[in-house]
Amino acid sequence: AKLAETANTTTFSPVAWQPPPCQGRNLMRMGGAPRQPPWGRPPARGRGAEASPTSHELDVANTFALSYDQLRADDPTDATARALLARAACLAPGEPIPRDLLLATLELPADEFDAQLRAEDGLQRLIELGLLEQKTDNALRLHRLIAAYALSVSDATEAREAVARAVIALVRQTTQENTALYLSLRPLDAHLRYVAQQAVDHNAAQTAAICWHVGEYLRWTYAHQEAIRFLERALTLYRQVGDRLGEANSRKAIGDVQQFRDDRDAALQSYEAALALYRQVGAKLGEANIYAAQGRLALISGDQAAADRLLAQAIAIYEAIGDRYSVAATIGNYGWALRRAGRDDEARPYLARAAELFAALGLDDYADHARRAAEGPPPETREQQIARLTAEAEAATSAALATADADRGALADQLEAQARWAAEGEPEGSPYLALAARLHELAAHLRAAAGGRP
Repeated sequence: AKLAETANTTTFSPVAWQPPPCQGRNLMRMGGAPRQPPWGRPPARGRGAEASPTSHELDVANTFALSYDQLRADDPTDATARALLARAACLAPGEPIPRDLLLATLELPADEFDAQLRAEDGLQRLIELGLLEQKTDNALRLHRLIAAYALSVSDATEAREAVARAVIALVRQTTQENTALYLSLRPLDAHLRYVAQQAVDHNAAQTAAICWHVGEYLRWTYAHQEAIRFLERALTLYRQVGDRLGEANSRKAIGDVQQFRDDRDAALQSYEAALALYRQVGAKLGEANIYAAQGRLALISGDQAAADRLLAQAIAIYEAIGDRYSVAATIGNYGWALRRAGRDDEARPYLARAAELFAALGLDDYADHARRAAEGPPPETREQQIARLTAEAEAATSAALATADADRGALADQLEAQARWAAEGEPEGSPYLALAARLHELAAHLRAAAGGRP
């Protein structure tokens, strides 16, 4: 199932996603140079420490409070800064935080220009006070101890829920047009996982949503075991709140993971449970998606008659609800399933038809991709794929190590995600396990060069 699954979509880049800078009005309230951040000061040792220049015993919380207390709750910009700090503390500790992601957690309307500027000013205020560290790649970093302090003096539950909503919106906006775009979220891998893990169960509906979205992200980036864990938590919570559509979507996603892992009986059971729920709530798109998934299972199992029948059922519903894209995609997916199984002659008619349909929709890139697959040579062998992925990973690692401003941690995350995919479900002695070991080795080199993040 691995062969050619990501051959045309997975690439390594030595430079991580970098949102465009936006600096706001840069209010220098304190005057002069920014304060030295707490992590650059002599360590606070608590009782028994050597005398400080002020002859007071040092205390870590008091050190942070000196800066934090300068943020006045009655000042709009300072209040915004406090909210940003609390939200930053709800992201993965010690990880670079993209500036745009942190600002998005405020959930400000796009047309409220003054509020947007005030948010930028609040962010700059935190940097000036040493509560946030500005990185050269337009990302920020929050010290773990400051994160703990910020949560202790703020409404942590409200902050976590705001961050969860922002992450849900980010995943939706990024992937709504193309599931291949889940790969573009890899630089945020640590934050996505952490936010889902920290989600609070008293808001079961929101926690279910964040777990489902992160589970889908993990599924499309080949971390299948972890995907199942988040999707099963989403399933439990959706059932708890009585959200049958959410339950159906979770069962369908679990079935897709099971199908990828070639656990066909379990996948069929998940699909049947999801289908019953989709029918109960009248979700015709979900029903069609189940027929398409069941059809792919029948196809790779050699039951051509059942595959054709299920494909026809799916297409009939897609056409009835006006979803022309899904018609093209489902036909193309049948072709890709056959091609991955080495049945190239059988795959060509499906891929050629998908190319025609994508072209009619104006989706020329998709049409060309399907057309080349229908007309071109058979897919690469397992050995060719492993050699190509190894060469790409080694080239990207070399480029990142040679580039001063490369985000080596983000590339290490990509390599480790690819390693998990390579090792997933492989028996002892599989060459994919050797690929996984090499990818882990390259990731370790990158982390060592970046300063050693565990």
